[in-house]
Amino acid sequence: MVILRFMSRDDDARFAGRDLRDGAFQKVFLQEAITILRLSFGGTVPRTILSKVPDCTLLRMIDLSNHTKLQDGTAAELFEKLPLLEKVNLRQCLLVGDKSCTAIARTAGTRLKDVNLSFTAVGAKGLTHILAKCPLLEVLKAASIANFVSNRPSCEQDATRPHSQED
Repeated sequence: MVILRFMSRDDDARFAGRDLRDGAFQKVFLQEAITILRLSFGGTVPRTILSKVPDCTLLRMIDLSNHTKLQDGTAAELFEKLPLLEKVNLRQCLLVGDKSCTAIARTAGTRLKDVNLSFTAVGAKGLTHILAKCPLLEVLKAASIANFVSNRPSCEQDATRPHSQED
């Protein structure tokens, strides 16, 4: 098993974005044998890095958390090429939404066990795809999803509403 973890550190110039664009990172680290990839940091991962991720054909886990500028379409394209994923962390990928969830469910749905969609732009459609197409799903984290609103009244709402004789 090969694990690659990359996290940005403001106090360490070695992790500046310009170092990611020089090609060395892709050539050395993004290879077929990688099974776990953590590209977790605030801001954005250069497109050159994201374009090489599908070369990691054995990838089982990807962590893109805090990638606040990752576009939904870009993420969806990425997930369409990663059929072996079992764990996906998109926490605080603020622009990732239903298109990515649909791609994850369609491509890796039969293997997916754990997905973190907290603080994303995912809505009811995306959550429905994940729940319907991922039979092995054990963990679904979906805290503070702004686009998800339930139209059904909760038990608490029903309990606080006064009942009339007609109810």
